Amino acid sequence: MLRDRSDGVFNAWFELVSIGAPAVEPLIAVLLTDERLDRHNSGTALRPEMFNAAAALRMIGAPALEPLLPLLQDTQVAVRNNVTWILEGIGDRRATDALIAALLHDDDPEVRQGAAQALGKIGDRRAVDALIFALQNDEPASGYACLALGKIGDRRAVDALIFALQNNDDCALYACLALGNIGDPRAVDVLIAVLQGSNSMLSCRAALALGQISDTRALDALIAALHTGEILSKRRNAATALGMIGDERAVAPLIVALEDPDWWLRHEATAALRKLGTPEALIALKRHEK
Repeated sequence: MLRDRSDGVFNAWFELVSIGAPAVEPLIAVLLTDERLDRHNSGTALRPEMFNAAAALRMIGAPALEPLLPLLQDTQVAVRNNVTWILEGIGDRRATDALIAALLHDDDPEVRQGAAQALGKIGDRRAVDALIFALQNDEPASGYACLALGKIGDRRAVDALIFALQNNDDCALYACLALGNIGDPRAVDVLIAVLQGSNSMLSCRAALALGQISDTRALDALIAALHTGEILSKRRNAATALGMIGDERAVAPLIVALEDPDWWLRHEATAALRKLGTPEALIALKRHEK
């Protein structure tokens, strides 16, 4: 979305997008202008025309790819950071090698973070080793590397993500998200331990990750989480996860949850019972609809 929405300016930028490839070089020229930064701000904010040029290039897509790649070597951080954002939007695998180089070698943490985000969006498995390295060695980019690995979904990352979940407080939540997305059963035991732990935010997300993995080893822990504790969000997520796993042993505990004072928990229990779809579940739902 372009920042300046006054009709004339917006239409001018939109017209450049509609032109396509012939507009790429003029738009890149805007990115490379010497007036890179808004001097009225802290010295780091982009001028509106730079933002609009970047957004237009992102919308033009693949025709802008080849001219943009050399700009990952530009001396200005603002330019390199813009380019990672544009390449994320384009999502073309031809940018993978250049983004890996930026992730591993750029001296600015925001550029490395942007490179990790772009690699996650692109989804090329060639980036997995570099992202694991960033997860283990680049603290400013480690959380972004976790999320990217989760989006790519390659199981080579599971051991590194489990280690991060257990040992790196700064990116544990991101590691939890990634492990759920990857869905590898090797993560079940550690996620059960997190579910039962004292970190409320992390335990809530572990419940959903266990649902995504859908291993019945998590059933007892999720049923316990459904009915115990004061953290409503964990109980709600446990209900959701039980529906995702789909084991009939969860029907009776979910029916009990239909009587809970918390309407959101009742809603999640209802949705889970509909997914399970057993005669007992359907009878209970019909009874509660009256």
